[in-house]
Amino acid sequence: MPCQTESQQIEKIHRQFKNMGVEVIGAGMDWNNPYSCEQWSEKFNITYPLLDDSRGERIYNYFGNGVVPYNVVIDRNGKLIYSASGFNKDEIVNAIKIGLKISKKENLLSKEIKLEQHKKTGYDQLRENKGFN
Repeated sequence: MPCQTESQQIEKIHRQFKNMGVEVIGAGMDWNNPYSCEQWSEKFNITYPLLDDSRGERIYNYFGNGVVPYNVVIDRNGKLIYSASGFNKDEIVNAIKIGLKISKKENLLSKEIKLEQHKKTGYDQLRENKGFN
């Protein structure tokens, strides 16, 4: 399964960068099956936080495009610097390295950042792609 394979690679990225101020957060979905983020984390030895996003309302609708896995990198100023479906470890690591270089002086936290949901959410598209709708 792509998520199981990817989660192990993301765990390696998490361990590589965790002492440099990089936060890795995962999100899980139920796929119409009984699901527990806690049990999944334990089963696959995931040490980064894994959030339950079973309905796609917390995370996936803001970034996802109907395909999993989906990865984003947000710099320390809250700017989205990488967003792509599929898994490309080199691209993700490169985006993290770029994000670490961005000056703290360029702090965007004073500006209000609002992410917008699309009319047809990424979660809805994802369910359609998987044949659940």
